[in-house]
Amino acid sequence: MAATPKIEHRVGVQAPVEVVWEVIADLEAWAHWNPIYTQASGRIGYGEQLRLTLSLPGHQPRELTPTVIEWIPNEQLHWVEKHKA
Repeated sequence: MAATPKIEHRVGVQAPVEVVWEVIADLEAWAHWNPIYTQASGRIGYGEQLRLTLSLPGHQPRELTPTVIEWIPNEQLHWVEKHKA
């Protein structure tokens, strides 16, 4: 059985963690600062589903509906996108 690919994106920011989390938690404002996910909505919380628009250079924008699988305020946010076969 082939391994499932994992895509990870990390960014380091020199700012107080509370300020960074406030920006990340405001999904509606992602379009103003995030060139990869140009639209975002939903509610950040364990088991919640997000609605994201993935915009990669050279590709058509793609709608994603990932589910939050790990959420620790002021520390980390992980989601998973299930791909249809």
